[in-house]
Amino acid sequence: MNFANVKYKLSAMMFVQFFIWGSWYVTMGTYLGETLHFNGIQIGLAYGTVAIASMISPFIVGMIADRFFSANHVMAFLNIVGAGLLAWLSAIDDFSLFFPVLIIYSICYMPTTALCNSISFSNLKDPGNEFSRIRLLGSLGWIGACLLVSALKIEHLSSPFLIASFTSVLGAGIGLWLPTKTPAKQVAKVNIGQMLGFDAFKLTRQRSFTVLLVFSALTCMPLAFYDSFTNLFMNNTQINNAAAAMSMGVYNN
Repeated sequence: MNFANVKYKLSAMMFVQFFIWGSWYVTMGTYLGETLHFNGIQIGLAYGTVAIASMISPFIVGMIADRFFSANHVMAFLNIVGAGLLAWLSAIDDFSLFFPVLIIYSICYMPTTALCNSISFSNLKDPGNEFSRIRLLGSLGWIGACLLVSALKIEHLSSPFLIASFTSVLGAGIGLWLPTKTPAKQVAKVNIGQMLGFDAFKLTRQRSFTVLLVFSALTCMPLAFYDSFTNLFMNNTQINNAAAAMSMGVYNN
């Protein structure tokens, strides 16, 4: 295996996967508020779908990926389904339909961030030293998406969903382009707790991990407000290229 070549592929995967998220997530509040005229509660609920999906996604990854199917195939499938849902979202103007479709899409997308990590770890010789450089491309992908959306001046349109849809198809192809890790055969009997990832809670016995967990949760609270309304506020106050400006604070990537 040519590990240098694999690193380039992993970097491309990480860039594209976070480009998908950055394409629509930053400017969705502006699109929902200015174009679809959704109210503040509806915009907040729309952004809450990512939080809901983040709680559900470990179950998907823990029960399916690397147990029954390779992480590559699971990510490719989720990206293809996600591409269709993103295209659908771009044509919906009623909140009663937009919200459930966005929840379904978020449930498809959020596991892919963990799957990116899993694929990277399984293809790197020394993940502890090499992964950070691969992961950096995810942040650059997010920034690139924000810069593109601003440059095209489409922050108030549904077009970012279509950009993310196209990129999602590309992400599926890249996932299959990488070396595939065959799911490990389970010799010992696996209980439901292990399948759902509950074993991870054992890490809370480590003080450093618990501190990290608590402060990460506290940090995410103000970020929820930042995500939901900053772009809408900046556009309403006539700040040019708001998404590009927001890319300067790539906090969650």
